[in-house]
Amino acid sequence: MLILLGVNDNVEEGKMRKIKNLIFAVLSLALVTSLYADSALDFVDPIQYVEISGMNNVFHFNGTFSAWINPFSADFNGRIAFQENEWEIYTSDQSKKYIALSFVKYYANNPLIISTENVIPKKEWSHIAVSFEGKNAVIYINGEKVEQIVLSKANGKAVISQNKNLLIGNSNNFQNFDGQIDEIRFWNVDRTQTQIKENMNYNVNVKEKGLVGYWKFNENEGTISFDETSNHHHANLINFNAETSWVDSNVEINKKEETLRKANNDLINEQNLILFQNAPNPMKTNTMIKFQVKKSATCELNVYNAKGEKIVKLFKDQVQNNEIVTVSWNGKNSEGREVAAGFYLYKINTEGYSCTKKLIIMK
Repeated sequence: MLILLGVNDNVEEGKMRKIKNLIFAVLSLALVTSLYADSALDFVDPIQYVEISGMNNVFHFNGTFSAWINPFSADFNGRIAFQENEWEIYTSDQSKKYIALSFVKYYANNPLIISTENVIPKKEWSHIAVSFEGKNAVIYINGEKVEQIVLSKANGKAVISQNKNLLIGNSNNFQNFDGQIDEIRFWNVDRTQTQIKENMNYNVNVKEKGLVGYWKFNENEGTISFDETSNHHHANLINFNAETSWVDSNVEINKKEETLRKANNDLINEQNLILFQNAPNPMKTNTMIKFQVKKSATCELNVYNAKGEKIVKLFKDQVQNNEIVTVSWNGKNSEGREVAAGFYLYKINTEGYSCTKKLIIMK
């Protein structure tokens, strides 16, 4: 339903702005369809795995893997994706609340092995992606490039797969992933950070260049998950219980109409304020946050945890036209205590406008 509001020419500017914002909000609701992914797979049994045939050598020269994961633990270095003697992605336990992520690509003489520190929270949905090119790889968590450790440098020619099936959620030695997995996508090209970030919360065009496999896990029944692409690499669910292994997914997946609302919202913000990405990001002990207001306004900058709880106010003052403000944060809350490693949000509020970005703390 579209609501039309009559506006008197004498309405003062402040009220006019509020009315315009209300109209924009109503129009946005009419344009946007925001969804949660219907279902996900719950890997509760050590012998469960998803088997996909015909996916050989996706990571031979370059490629990208992405998925949403909700890990409960990582005591056994659980495999998220595994192709014997070719490549694998797995988790490892590092603390009570967080886990690390590792990527291995096998070469004739020495494998490439890269790992993150404890940056993925347990019992929360996170988006992971690995973009691989040549003998290099980059790990992204929730669209952000994370600091990674190179444990081994690639040496020799890349190993060619001998028709080994791709496994999801386990290895051939039953190193199972403990948790839930959703929205798995494979490309045979290395994706940029912008491409990963812009598409992680949206349905992907199945005809998109380089997309070779896409499983939404939305069947919510049975023991087969269908590949959305025309390659028809349908996945077999081995040792799953057709009635209990499908669970409701809390992963937010939006239809592409959402981009229209986002573009309009970004345009409005861009006309009044600019919030820059903090640096360094991820941070360890200190980071710098910059913002610019094009029109004089009172601004407030706050940091929030992953639950949306405000943990510290960093700035509140009047900012002049086109002034760039730089604020330093030492990773402490309002009580002066260091906050835990993980993901945080920083948000700038002005008179009628706001903008939010993510930052990562690594210990």
